[in-house]
Amino acid sequence: MGFARTILEGRYGEDPFYLGEAVWYPPLVHSLLALITKLSGASLHVVSVRSGAYLDLLAPVAFYLLVLRWADAPTAIFAAIAFLLLGPHELCSCDGDATYSPWLWPDNFAQALGYLALAAALSWRSRRTTIRAALTGLALGVAALGHSAPASMAAGIITIVTLVDLARDLREGRPEDGKSRFLQLVLIASVAMLVTLPFTYHLLANYRGAIRNWEGVGWQHAHHQLSGLRLLLQDQVSVRGALALLGLSFLGTRHAIARPKSLVLAWPALALGGIAWGYLHEWARPRGYNLPILFSSWHFALYLQAAESLLAGLALAGLTSKLSKARPERLSSARFVLALVLCGFGLHHYSERADLATNREHAVWRAEREHEALSAWILENTSSNDVFLASARQAMFTVAPTARKVLVLPRDFANPYVDPKPREALQRALLEAPAAEFRRLALENGIRFVILGPGGIVEGEGQLKALLERPRWMLQRFSALRDGPERTRLGRLGEHLVECPWALTTCEPPGGRVRIYEILAESAADGP
Repeated sequence: MGFARTILEGRYGEDPFYLGEAVWYPPLVHSLLALITKLSGASLHVVSVRSGAYLDLLAPVAFYLLVLRWADAPTAIFAAIAFLLLGPHELCSCDGDATYSPWLWPDNFAQALGYLALAAALSWRSRRTTIRAALTGLALGVAALGHSAPASMAAGIITIVTLVDLARDLREGRPEDGKSRFLQLVLIASVAMLVTLPFTYHLLANYRGAIRNWEGVGWQHAHHQLSGLRLLLQDQVSVRGALALLGLSFLGTRHAIARPKSLVLAWPALALGGIAWGYLHEWARPRGYNLPILFSSWHFALYLQAAESLLAGLALAGLTSKLSKARPERLSSARFVLALVLCGFGLHHYSERADLATNREHAVWRAEREHEALSAWILENTSSNDVFLASARQAMFTVAPTARKVLVLPRDFANPYVDPKPREALQRALLEAPAAEFRRLALENGIRFVILGPGGIVEGEGQLKALLERPRWMLQRFSALRDGPERTRLGRLGEHLVECPWALTTCEPPGGRVRIYEILAESAADGP
């Protein structure tokens, strides 16, 4: 929401969260949110919650069109069923499964753009014209503006398929065809890079692509860490995974009409290679080596599961064709009945999917807390360049959606091109300083507001109470702590106390007043 708000306010190009820094996340999804908000007149947070249910419909449609272009209608229909219904229901689509989601996760939405880029590349391959090559580059560039993961996967697959075709041209004595194919591949890459300039310009002009916060690009879900390798393997043990293996066996038979085979082989190979590189990156970092990565390797696991759906569709279409060989007139009926059985099997537990159950519970939990009221006050009473000192929890869920600035964000969600250590050191110094020193440090570094109270920074020794006689704004926060393991005790973050780990949605801070203090110059604070 913070990125979308900067666009709504005409401030595209700046980091919504860190003062003086540049945009670092691909802007397409945020631009769509801003556009829908502008056209509809609805609130940005309402659009952010509701638009995903509609925009994400593009993912299964694009996946179906890709498989249809690659193979035929039966394969595409079965692949779409596997994509929508046969995945691991217990995993969030944001980082665990390539499927439809009602939530507008940028990586989940942008997968559709990657599929459309691949479909455009297949169209170009069937009839290699300059216009089709340029359109493929356009589609690839748009995918990159959505997220780097689908663009990287699509670019890798297109390159591999083209090089395989080029090698065949040379082997069969058609060097001119090979040269033409290579030059059009260069055209595709050039158009794609041109399309991404509204974003990559800021990265290159301000940061030259140098990553200084590796947690910002290397965060890994537990399933995708070395310690969770067993969990990742378990995720692949499914009906869809078994069908995918069967689909590989059909690639070399006459039941597989799909072309080119290099696409479906390059796809899982790239995904597996990306996962392996992520493990290597994780292993090397503690040993002082930062291997280059563009994004976390769990994105590759997502596209591995998309490849599973494609192969599952191939298996089901080929299997029905083979079993109906003696009675070909019954082939359509057999496929229709099988599709119904698979839909019934998948829909039986569909409502238990993490996206429809757990994620919704977390969203309702946050909506009932103080963040919306705090954010509303911030939007009405502060300017875009005001900087807040806040806990990780309030920085993420209260300040960030308003596109006001914070001193420190959790590294996992902070600008990967900004070194977090100086900011974290300044925050520690502020929290340990006496009141007068606190005011001086805060004003020198442009910090204007502090959020104190439950869910915010705890006052500790009491020095922060000297900021003002009274806060600018406060609300009473009521608590409903539950008994049992979900009840979270006070813990330490750095050198200061916080009441809840920011990312733990089952953590309930105690009741009390949440206050926003304004840091005034000494003369203003002391009064007449």
